[in-house]
Amino acid sequence: MRLSRRRKEQIVMAYVLTTRGRIPTHLGELLKAMRRRMGWVTEEEVRRSIEWSLRQSRRSGAEFERKMRAQRLADRIAEC
Repeated sequence: MRLSRRRKEQIVMAYVLTTRGRIPTHLGELLKAMRRRMGWVTEEEVRRSIEWSLRQSRRSGAEFERKMRAQRLADRIAEC
């Protein structure tokens, strides 16, 4: 199943708003609440969207770290 970026973002936003940042304890209740918020969504769509979101976050964090290392290196070179 291939989900569009927009659909994944909608699912992740509904997940965050529904759980308020807490880890859900009952998947059925979570899906019911998300469906009230955004319409029909499957467990697989939620799982794939959360995985996608986590990958995006890790990539963003890694990119930030690379930029910070490059900036520190550039600062050290400029000091010499």
